[in-house]
Amino acid sequence: MSAMLVPIGHAVGPLYPLTGTPEADNYEIRIGDGIFNVDAEELRIWSLIHGDPKKVVSEMPSRKMMYEAAGDLPISQINMLIDRLRDFGLIMEFTPGGQAARAFGYQHKVNPLAVGLGNTEQAPWYFSIGLPNAARVIVAHGVYHLWMFGHRHASLWEACLYLASERKALARADLESDPDRLLAQFLDALPALVATACVYVDRVR
Repeated sequence: MSAMLVPIGHAVGPLYPLTGTPEADNYEIRIGDGIFNVDAEELRIWSLIHGDPKKVVSEMPSRKMMYEAAGDLPISQINMLIDRLRDFGLIMEFTPGGQAARAFGYQHKVNPLAVGLGNTEQAPWYFSIGLPNAARVIVAHGVYHLWMFGHRHASLWEACLYLASERKALARADLESDPDRLLAQFLDALPALVATACVYVDRVR
């Protein structure tokens, strides 16, 4: 399995100097309790790693995907930019599953964007997220719960532990109560949530 690329932080726009120069000095990404500045080339790669909403369900963001998305750049340059952003902490690269997934959960938290649109009578176990009258993504109940409340916990892993304990107390066979599987389900949905701007991932403070 290819390693998945996850963008960390939330873009907050360009920063133009007070002198009125027509080009931005840099671009700002909110991460943790501060701001990180990147140049236009770094921002392009970071933005492309969010994925194409039309393709991300069938192909998670990876270096291979980036070689196609930024095909006008040499592969060596794409790798250099990915490595630089990873060293900055603005990208996480890992293979989903096992200890790597837990490490990601320990080190990061998720913040909801967009609007929760609830479920329907026809499909009560699936919930939509997006804008009023315009769903962007449909997820299972466990993912929806973590989308809603994950930001209230110290990390994504802590959120999974809390949800697992709640479900174990209910003792219902139809509710997943293993924290590792809850995390795996969320990570499966994460590329679509990120690509549709329904969530952003932050590092643990």
